[in-house]
Amino acid sequence: MSYRRPTFQFFLRLFTRAETAINHVWGERFNFFYFLGSLPVILLFVLLFTGLFMFIYYNMSASSSYESVKYMTEHATLGRFMRNLHRYASDAMMFFVILHMLRVLFEEKFQNHRTLAWITGVIIMLIMMVQGITGYILPLDTNSRFVMEKTSEILAGLRVFGDTLPRSFSSPALLGKWIMWVVLIVHLIIPLFFILLLFVHLLRVSRAKLFPPQQMTLAFVALLAVYTLIFPIPMAGKAEAEKMPELLQPDWFYLFFAPVFENRFSLYIWLAMGATVVLLFAMPWLFKRRAIIPAVVTPEKCTGCTLCATDCPYQAMHMVERADNSRHKLLVSIDTSLCSGCGICAGSCSYGAIDFAAPTTPKGLEDEAVQGKWVTLICQSRAHTLGLTADSCTSISDLPDTAHHLEVMTCSGKLGASRAEEIRAAGAMGIIVGACPGSDCWYREGNTWLKDRLAESRKPRIRSTAGSLAGGTQAAATTTAAISPAEFPIVALSFSGTQKGDFTRAVTSIVKNSSYLNKPIPVRLFEILKPSQWAYSFSMSTLALTLLLWIFFLGSSGRFGAVTHATATSLLRLDFFYLTDKKTCSPDMIPPGAREAALERMAGLVKLDNLTPEARERVLQQASDSVASKYCSRARRDLDITVTLDGKQIAERSFKPTGLQNDGIVYALLKQTVTPGKHSITVLAHEKDTGSVGRKTDYAAELVFEDGEVKLIDFEPNQARFFLRTTPTPTEQATGKE
Repeated sequence: MSYRRPTFQFFLRLFTRAETAINHVWGERFNFFYFLGSLPVILLFVLLFTGLFMFIYYNMSASSSYESVKYMTEHATLGRFMRNLHRYASDAMMFFVILHMLRVLFEEKFQNHRTLAWITGVIIMLIMMVQGITGYILPLDTNSRFVMEKTSEILAGLRVFGDTLPRSFSSPALLGKWIMWVVLIVHLIIPLFFILLLFVHLLRVSRAKLFPPQQMTLAFVALLAVYTLIFPIPMAGKAEAEKMPELLQPDWFYLFFAPVFENRFSLYIWLAMGATVVLLFAMPWLFKRRAIIPAVVTPEKCTGCTLCATDCPYQAMHMVERADNSRHKLLVSIDTSLCSGCGICAGSCSYGAIDFAAPTTPKGLEDEAVQGKWVTLICQSRAHTLGLTADSCTSISDLPDTAHHLEVMTCSGKLGASRAEEIRAAGAMGIIVGACPGSDCWYREGNTWLKDRLAESRKPRIRSTAGSLAGGTQAAATTTAAISPAEFPIVALSFSGTQKGDFTRAVTSIVKNSSYLNKPIPVRLFEILKPSQWAYSFSMSTLALTLLLWIFFLGSSGRFGAVTHATATSLLRLDFFYLTDKKTCSPDMIPPGAREAALERMAGLVKLDNLTPEARERVLQQASDSVASKYCSRARRDLDITVTLDGKQIAERSFKPTGLQNDGIVYALLKQTVTPGKHSITVLAHEKDTGSVGRKTDYAAELVFEDGEVKLIDFEPNQARFFLRTTPTPTEQATGKE
């Protein structure tokens, strides 16, 4: 069985090639690929700072929000820079979140103890989408108009906020101030959810690296500021309800779905997008989970030193008070549901108190003598790089078994002082460790702890003689005699997924030539293997950085793919509320004698002879209506809309009343493209009913359409007539619903 799935590893090589080159040229500490999850946190602070600056100037009124943004952009000190920085920071945040998610996916870090982090990460990405969309609505410019209309139509189609939301954005007269308040509040509250989800995202992680190194943070913010100055974003025009919506400044990180609206395959594309989101959530369960063998503790050997609990990267261990008569006060307790089976805790224990319920590696010292051999310990992540599998992991390249013994560990951090002493006591020549790069450990901290143990800066220290730590020149023994502890070399080499050849050459040099890259073998060493060709690494790193910058430029600053209306096209829009009459109650629905019984009960309660004829008729009608309401449907009539252009019918559609029983108001939204010019428009609204003609309302007018113009026909319920909405009606609240 392979330690990694080949499909994911194929795509992961795209990352590892760039990472290897950047490590060689710039150093591992400045490789931003290792901080893809930390950089969005820095950008969150940039967004909060610039967002607070813009909030000071922003006016929530639908009539003046655009003017407030325009004033800040053109007149406020640093206004244009702060607004553009806010825009680019949001793009960069989504960019790095996507890269982080892809890297985690290709590294297969989405199952077992990482399932919670994966699910919360997908949720974070989705709420960032909502955050970006609400941010584009707030300025009420031409881009906002497109985003408002299209997203409201999506939500209306999904019945998320009812099906009448698009009406609110169809005209400034209908855009109530409360809507802008809601959008603003959502935009301000989402960062709080982001922080909460970030806490849950890192809930099972010890010593989470929230921030990249200080030098990288400063350099990144400075680069973003310079980019903002080089590529300023012009102020878009004010949103005009009389114009067809267009997206002239597309932002592909948040508005990638914009071209879908006008595509004839839009339904299938939306289904594909929805399926992708479902697929992301289901990833932890789509693939067979790799078996995790949790650690177990032998209480008799545990001294309660707390080193294992401190070193555990996933908070799976904690110390509890002993209940026995041991002289030690504490005992480690293991939460198997959080344990990743990495073995780092075993490397932290000098007393052999931590073991595993079953072997995590192939048979090692117990079944095969290592006398006079070099022992090579490879972490599982690098084992896949070397082409090793769980069924075949006995040799590297052409190294003979008589001089070399290979063993695969879950993590390089599993090697501790006790394990090293066990191998030395068995008569081995020395230990070679193959580990992940320092900031790219599959179990987060294993290689870091190994490096510190070899440097004697972290307990348990893997000791050496005083001179060896400074790069001693002790040559490896060539005999099969046991080697003294002071002469026992341990060489740990970290390498990336594309450095199989570099690692093989280093191991061959040690085993066959008793030298490390033409130098004496040091007693203790933890080193990052560097590719042999610096010029190639420089070219690859430059190409990778240029490619990523180009992708970011296309997504955030590029002007390709603008969504415009078709040339020589105008739009006729019918958007109104209409309260239809109730459906006619068929006599067959009322049981025989029900009406007469109701009249008799009413006559017993009220003396009809004492009432005036008008009152008597009203009381009898109430009794009759009570029977009808009890046995007849509450549903109202459907509304049929027919649109005629220059005497030719161009649209016909039926609309149902809202409500669970279809007893509410009808919301009609019909859009029809027309050619510019003067046209004779006729609209007929007919209340459809069985056994009844139903009420009819019509509208006829000569309208002149300019290219790209929208004519909005609304309905006035009080006067029961259609009208062309151009300016707000004189009513106090011109919503058409009162």
